[in-house]
Amino acid sequence: MEDGVVVFLEEEHGYRYWMWSPGMSEDDLASWWKAMPTVAPYFYHSMDKLPGTLVQIFQVEVDGKWAFRTRRDSSVQLPDNGCLQPTWWTCKAHIHTDEDSGLRLSDGEQVLHAGHVDPDVYYSDDYVMPPDVAAAWEEAMLDYTKKLGEGNA
Repeated sequence: MEDGVVVFLEEEHGYRYWMWSPGMSEDDLASWWKAMPTVAPYFYHSMDKLPGTLVQIFQVEVDGKWAFRTRRDSSVQLPDNGCLQPTWWTCKAHIHTDEDSGLRLSDGEQVLHAGHVDPDVYYSDDYVMPPDVAAAWEEAMLDYTKKLGEGNA
């Protein structure tokens, strides 16, 4: 993994977990996250578009406790002491849609991206996505559909 922070990343759409090393300091990562206009490019199985290095990890039960491993069949456990909240991460992120994605810094501060929309607004009948955000979501869906057709999703 690269220097800088290590992020425990939850990908809600794919129900997957990642160990993400964006190659940034925590302050730089927070600035990058805050500037993000939408999470659309990363939504449909597109975590590989994030900066830095990603390693998929799997939640497994070990001796009655939840742990994370780099592969389902791996006997090498990540250094998380068998706890649900591993000690190897600096920050925690959740990527899904623009109303529920976020980054939690090491001090507990919740960082929202520039395109974050309050859930009450997002799910209201009156909400209309800005054109650039709608275009990003359409592009993400087209990329995902292409991956499905190629058997890569």
